[in-house]
Amino acid sequence: MDFARFLTQIRSQYDYGGQISHVETIPPREARFSELEGGLHPRLSGVFDRLGIERLYTHQADAIGALRQGEHVTVVTSTASGKTLCYQL
Repeated sequence: MDFARFLTQIRSQYDYGGQISHVETIPPREARFSELEGGLHPRLSGVFDRLGIERLYTHQADAIGALRQGEHVTVVTSTASGKTLCYQL
């Protein structure tokens, strides 16, 4: 189902009371990658190799770098962008 049809279906429900106040389509953009300063522990690098993960997204490297410096970190990005990997690392 395309997004426009999905919205139409939601808005046509008997209990829909105008909950959706704004809809914006954000165009895709190229992924940005970054090197992790200090690299990863060799065991983690091995796991990455087996999983086919060649590099980290910029927000992942930034989050891990901040954590290594003792900072508190919250990662807010779109769905399927690697937030869980930040947590797991």
